[in-house]
Amino acid sequence: MENNHIGGRRLGFWSILLIFSGTFFVMLFVTGLLQIWIASSGLSARDSVLFGSAAQGVLAFIVPSFVVARLENDHPFAGMGLAGRQKFLWYVGVVLLLLLSMPAMNQIIYWNSEIRFPESMAALEESLRSWEERAADLTDVILQGNSVMTLISGILVVGVLTGFAEEAFFRGGLQRIMIRYGVNADVAIWVAAFIFSAVHFQFFGFIPRLLLGAAFGYIYYWTGSLWCSAFAHALNNSLVVIFVWLQNSGVMSDDIENLGVCEAGFPWFFAISLIITAVFIRYQKKFFNR
Repeated sequence: MENNHIGGRRLGFWSILLIFSGTFFVMLFVTGLLQIWIASSGLSARDSVLFGSAAQGVLAFIVPSFVVARLENDHPFAGMGLAGRQKFLWYVGVVLLLLLSMPAMNQIIYWNSEIRFPESMAALEESLRSWEERAADLTDVILQGNSVMTLISGILVVGVLTGFAEEAFFRGGLQRIMIRYGVNADVAIWVAAFIFSAVHFQFFGFIPRLLLGAAFGYIYYWTGSLWCSAFAHALNNSLVVIFVWLQNSGVMSDDIENLGVCEAGFPWFFAISLIITAVFIRYQKKFFNR
């Protein structure tokens, strides 16, 4: 595997990975202290969660990736894919990919949420569902309300900042490190996607989040642009914020995640969406070839 000369020393894959993970855990500890202070500051529950999420994104996710990128490269922005010419077609491709795959993803979300464990594993299922409910409660706190400021703050924090921060960590950090040091690109993309999904601690949403993580990973790998994968991530998150806000405002009565979902019978929307998405990905070079 490739080595870097930093300060007269050779740093290999495991050294870089140790620095990356070590910085993450230090920043996570700092974030925890900051979140305790925010919780005691008298802010509303929603504002506390938003500020805590923003702090976690910047400190725990963005900082470790930039630290390692700076150790590896005198031009960390270029190394992470934050410099260089952008192509308009990349972003068109992202929008098309998300739209075409939405019915298929919604069906997978439904199937994953409906997984049932055997009686012998009832206690495990109950624990996993309690984690799911806690995560859903936290999300509900962030997405509550129907004011314009609620919408804007939700898009900025949940959509833009969280989308960029998680892409900086999982794609611009973890995935990039593995590929840079000789790990097969497909393996690196799926390992990063697996960890991305696992750290959300939501088993009944694990598979769709795994697929989303892999999609973001391939977009980053194909284009070499972290901006592009961050745009895809931010767009996905922001759509959730927008549709929930529309529901809260009484404009919509149904959840966007129910679009194309078939609870009984053959899932035609899923099959059509899956085929079209697969064809699009097969011939994606027009959009994502750097």
